[in-house]
Amino acid sequence: MLSFVSIAVGHFAAALLIALLQLDPLALFLLPPAVAVYWAEEKPRHSVALVALAAAAALVATASLAAAGIYAAFASLGILLGWTFTRRWPYGRCVAAVTAAGFTLYAALLLARWDVMRQVGRAWMSAQLREVERFANGENATAEAMTQALQWFSEHWDHLALGMLFGMVLLGMGFVVSGAAAWLRRRGEDRVPAGGFRELRPPEHLVWAVILVGALWFVDQRWTHDLLRAFTWNSAVGLTFIYWLNGFSVLVFAMTVFKVHPFVFYSVVVAVLMLRVHTILATFGLFDTWWDFRRKCAKVMEGRRLRESHDDREL
Repeated sequence: MLSFVSIAVGHFAAALLIALLQLDPLALFLLPPAVAVYWAEEKPRHSVALVALAAAAALVATASLAAAGIYAAFASLGILLGWTFTRRWPYGRCVAAVTAAGFTLYAALLLARWDVMRQVGRAWMSAQLREVERFANGENATAEAMTQALQWFSEHWDHLALGMLFGMVLLGMGFVVSGAAAWLRRRGEDRVPAGGFRELRPPEHLVWAVILVGALWFVDQRWTHDLLRAFTWNSAVGLTFIYWLNGFSVLVFAMTVFKVHPFVFYSVVVAVLMLRVHTILATFGLFDTWWDFRRKCAKVMEGRRLRESHDDREL
């Protein structure tokens, strides 16, 4: 087991490298796990020391107190996560808590520098657009579709940026919670979330938000208003990410319950991530609200076990 000094050195080095390379979004996901582990082990001084080291690394790399404060805030998300572990919250609730905190923090930073971030985002998309056009040379239908998608996204940056940010934070925090929980288990700790990714399921009443956003979508099509469109589209993107993740969780649950061969399991996961089935998966996740596919899979598997047990007795 690594000593605290080794982990602290690695934590400082990671924060320093991230700050030097200006990969600030990575700090949101790479700095909290170690802090969470020590907080869950009821070692708050170790957690606070790691937060301070993250701030110090940012200060050394950038000579900016603002950057140091931002990195300290990012690392402090681990305190929240560790606290949820000590309360034995369900896995989904832990993910929701750190996602809400992380998104609020990063969204505040984004809005504070909105004009700059808008220019950076559009410049990046313009660069990608030129690269696709150069590669396609007007002959590749897939590249042409990608070009149109990038152009559309660039035109509607204001209406989609926060929703995309929420989705990225949600997916990233899923890895953070899973990684911190696995780390604690390897250290022999039992202060981990109840359940896991397979049981990740949004609350059923969230479907009312889907209905509200759907209604606002039609209103926006009839009476367009910039603020209404920004709220509606960003909310729609965020909800799509939530239900996509739920659909993916159901898929993992089903393959685990039916004991799919590991090669098939990972092949399906890669195929789902690579192929254009994201809308289907999100729709699947939404309808899980009413049909509870996990329960149906469990019933099918239980019925199979009962039949196999009955056949064995007959033999």
